[in-house]
Amino acid sequence: MQRIKHTLIFINEQTYQFESMYGMVHIDEKWLNENIDERTFLILPDEELPERHRRSKAIRPQDDVSGLGFAVSSER
Repeated sequence: MQRIKHTLIFINEQTYQFESMYGMVHIDEKWLNENIDERTFLILPDEELPERHRRSKAIRPQDDVSGLGFAVSSER
């Protein structure tokens, strides 16, 4: 039901057609949660979680301008 409510946001109430979403960038959630190295950590109760960083193999450092390389390439 939540998905239907979310899609109703993009319908124009006067024409009952979907709004163009050309100004919107869609990022797949798996890019935010993916852990390819499968490392595990033993954490004691008083310790903080270590920082983990994942960089897409598709983006070379010289192509990634201001950290938006993937977002710009996925925009329509």
